[in-house]
Amino acid sequence: MELRGYHPFSYQYDVHRLLDNSKGTGKVVTVKSRRQCGKSMMIENELLRWAINYKGTTNACLSPTFKQSKKMFREIVDAVYESGIIQSSNAADGEIKFVNGSTISFRSAEQGDALRGFTVTGILCIDEAAYISKDVFFIVLPWVDFHKAPILITSTPKTRSGWFYDYFMRGLRGDSGMFSVDWCDGKYKEELDRILPPEKLEQYRQLMPKALFESEYLGMFVDEDGGVFGVIPWTAGFAEEPKALFFGIDWGTGEGADKTAVVGLDELGRERVLRYWNNIPDPLMQIREISSILLPFKGKIKSVLAEKNSIGDVYLKLLQKALKGTGINVQPFDTSNWSKRDIIEGLAAGIGEGNVHLLDEEENRAEFGAYRMEITRGGSITYNGAYGFNDDIVIATALANKAKGSNYGNYNLSFVGKR
Repeated sequence: MELRGYHPFSYQYDVHRLLDNSKGTGKVVTVKSRRQCGKSMMIENELLRWAINYKGTTNACLSPTFKQSKKMFREIVDAVYESGIIQSSNAADGEIKFVNGSTISFRSAEQGDALRGFTVTGILCIDEAAYISKDVFFIVLPWVDFHKAPILITSTPKTRSGWFYDYFMRGLRGDSGMFSVDWCDGKYKEELDRILPPEKLEQYRQLMPKALFESEYLGMFVDEDGGVFGVIPWTAGFAEEPKALFFGIDWGTGEGADKTAVVGLDELGRERVLRYWNNIPDPLMQIREISSILLPFKGKIKSVLAEKNSIGDVYLKLLQKALKGTGINVQPFDTSNWSKRDIIEGLAAGIGEGNVHLLDEEENRAEFGAYRMEITRGGSITYNGAYGFNDDIVIATALANKAKGSNYGNYNLSFVGKR
């Protein structure tokens, strides 16, 4: 059966050609790209090519998050569902079975140790590899060993470090069985300019942080973090007791990847409290959990700023009621595109000026590292977690920083005397 509709750009076609006749070769192809150039579309079509042309093969795709892997699963199912080549598809398991006995399995780096024990006989694809930890990559790597399955690795680059950078450089050096393709190479400029015209690119250059622009839109490995916050002064913690604390709360449903996050900064902008969870769906239990975090510091808490939008309004009122009489005053924060931009840019400035110091914790690093600024078609600036990452911890930290620098808190007004 021949399926039509995908017309690759030359830079996508060059990768497909590299993977021709690569079954059982152990070949590794690493692709470096700027954003929105069709990495995921190329992977989806490569997976389909293997599943259709090599019957009975097990093929797999690894993404940084569940959200991203489900998106690719759905796009493949939607693309070929009416063709009759799919025997079954299970979104919960992330697996597509074809009538010829082949399968495509979608996995997420969030599964961690649960990724062990899988075997690939066809091809393994890894999307946005720079956002997948070295530990997860080395859990997944044995999948291909027995059958010498080829690997296709793609990503927007981050720093000049990490396993994605190493693999890309090994391909450039010509290490045995390793190949690298740089979609930012000048030979692809004409096609890339059609996707993102030079005048639009220049607009992004003027609006975005330098490292972020170079990473996301020039496809360069950078010295800095490559994100909104630049180089972050991570710390293991502080020994001395804080004199004052300022808290930010971002509400989550307590289910899936959506987290409730509670962050406390001291009077010097040092992160003293970092708590988050996504396994408490009951609102009253969440309120009890947050109260147990705040109450031990009630004599030192100067202000608490909590998101009000959506479920936040209900949770906020419950928390205010629970803390009544404790001296802890919880204030609402209305989140809009403009107010969010204000607190994020305030946090970025605080980090850049050395006035905010964050705890060196894995989820903290992941959210801050994946945080991105985007420019909408209408020219507005928005901030969100990239590649399916949530931004709950980032928002809670930004709220804590806003509380620290604003007139939120408890105040008394008294009159000294009349004139």
